[in-house]
Parts: sequence; C-alpha cells; structure tokens
Amino acid sequence: MAQIFPTNLADTPLYRLTAALSRWFVVSILWLVCSLPIVTLGAATKASLAVFTPKECAQTGTTQKFFRAFRDGFGRVTVLWFLTLALMVLLGLDVLFYRHLSGGSGAVLTGIVLLLGNLLLNFFRFGCFCAAETPVGFGALLQKAGLTMLGCLPVVGIFAAMDLFLFVTLVNIPYLLFLIVILPGLLACAHSRLIRGFRNRATASH
Repeated sequence: MAQIFPTNLADTPLYRLTAALSRWFVVSILWLVCSLPIVTLGAATKASLAVFTPKECAQTGTTQKFFRAFRDGFGRVTVLWFLTLALMVLLGLDVLFYRHLSGGSGAVLTGIVLLLGNLLLNFFRFGCFCAAETPVGFGALLQKAGLTMLGCLPVVGIFAAMDLFLFVTLVNIPYLLFLIVILPGLLACAHSRLIRGFRNRATASH
C-alpha cells in the first residue's frame, strides 16, 4: 500500500512554515516585552538576532536562547544603543529645523539627514548582529560592525527598502498593525540571513 503521509513531518513545507511562524511569534513577543523599558532595546535586538544564528539554531528552546543572548554582553550592546539613540534624537531635531527652511535647501538637507539616520540605524543592526555572533569588547565591536557593514553594502539598501515598505504599509493600512506580533521576529530572521549570506559570499569570492 502506497504511503500517503511522509515519514518525517519535519521535512514537509507546511511543518517548516509553521515552525518559522512559531519562532517569529515567540521572538516578537520576547522582543516587544524586553524592549518596553527602552533602555534594554539594544540587548533585546541583539538577542533576537542571536536566536537565528547557525550556532543557536542547532540548539533547542527559543526562549532560552533569547534570554541567554540577552544577558551575555548586555553592557556593550546597551552602550551602542544609547549612542545610537542619542544620535537619532539629534538627527530628528535637525529634520525638524530643516523642514522650516524656505526654498529647496531645506528639502535637500532633510533628505541628507534622513539618509544619515538610515545609515546609523543599519550600523546599529550590524553592531547587534556582530555582538550576537562573537563576544568582543566595545571598540572591537564598533570596528567589526563597520567593516561588516562596508562589506555588505547591498544589504543596507535592502534594509532601507524593507523599512520604507513596512512604514508606508503600516501607516496607510492601519489594520495591518496586528502584524506586529510577528514582524520583529521576521525582521530579525531576515536581517540575520541576509547579512550572513552576503558576508559569506564576499568571503568566498576572495
């Protein structure tokens, strides 16, 4: 008699999709809860990315992975987050000022500041990714994040397009806000995979 169901359900597309959705949901909830104090947003972002590293994926327990990564290197990632937040606030004040300038200069300066803000946001993401992969000191973390970001410049463009698409979609279609329960986990998974993919390709080409 022919076998109707696969012997290993873990190999089926439906199982893999369900497992991915479950992981995204768990990571999203953990990230949202652990980011509520704002102070801990950096550690929560780093922990979300760490869940999707190959080293962590080989182990079990998404929650255990998240909180282990959340605790490890908490200080240096928090310092990175504070620096990023301070610079983002300054750039935000610049945007408010430049928007009131007359003529085209205000629009040009606003565009430049928004570009710098996007680069800063992505540097923070690369910093969290590097901190999730290897425990290094703060100075070494900044250097590694900068070199990784320069080596994966196409990813920066992809991230910018993703950010713009999500922002426009969620603003113009408010009822899609329910996606927030899976978006942080989905983005952490996508960010981790994209950075690793481009970095490994660049390494292989050399």
